[in-house]
Amino acid sequence: MSNSDDRIKLLTRKRGSIKAKTDLETLSEVPDEAFGEREQFEQLYYQLVAEARSLLKRSSLPALPPPAEEGSEAGSSAPHAMVKVTARDGSLRTARVLLDNGSTTNYVTQDLFSKLELDGRHVSSTVTGINGQTSFASECCDLVIESHSDAAVDIQLHTFSDSSERAYGACVYVRTVDREGQVCVRLLTSKNKISPLKAATIPRLELCGALLGTRLASKVQSSLTIPINNCFYWCDSTIVLAWLSTSPSVLKQFVRNRVGEIQDVTCNQQWSYVPSKQNPADLVSRGLGLTN
Repeated sequence: MSNSDDRIKLLTRKRGSIKAKTDLETLSEVPDEAFGEREQFEQLYYQLVAEARSLLKRSSLPALPPPAEEGSEAGSSAPHAMVKVTARDGSLRTARVLLDNGSTTNYVTQDLFSKLELDGRHVSSTVTGINGQTSFASECCDLVIESHSDAAVDIQLHTFSDSSERAYGACVYVRTVDREGQVCVRLLTSKNKISPLKAATIPRLELCGALLGTRLASKVQSSLTIPINNCFYWCDSTIVLAWLSTSPSVLKQFVRNRVGEIQDVTCNQQWSYVPSKQNPADLVSRGLGLTN
């Protein structure tokens, strides 16, 4: 984001009420400006929250809840997944798994340990975490973690992107085929962004979604430790697909910058058309109600 165009303003109290206004410009001719400088944005955001909290303390309105720290249980942005775990008696238990590549040791809660009826043994060890915080472990157990990728002979990544007037996003699926020909398809990750305040055409938003999907898939490939045989990209915009098959030099600057990056990252991979009704990224861009 550029300092001249992108800013956050907090207006003071007017007639006994608090009025706050955010003025964010996220659509830029340069991708690095549109998607970069996250640290600067976060500083402005937390400054806005602090100023709003200060105003609320001097008013009769209820206070804002404190922002969750990164990695905390409430509101945590740390990646996690819901999994089914087989207990010793063969029953399935649902557990939440925290995906932390930086951890060198795996932990389970005492509650899950009891439900799975695991055999434990006493140990005495000190665990040092971030910021020098320490804790003590007095018991450990043996766990066996199996994955579909262990028996897979073909592993593919399929990235879908889509956009609407409200948001654009992408999702990545992993498709595995084992030695017996059994196919398993699972959602791996997804990401979306609110459409910019500045009006933009749907094809341009679809292009932003394609770029988001490209970056998301690239991050997934660099994070996975298993070999990926093929990567496929899917989009329901024929205009975007036409742009991606065109030389960036003949396109306008906004389109040229994004098409150039997508072509550089996915130069040896295939972009294909998927009908809108069959595009799972439609859920990411349009959202779902609680009943769905």
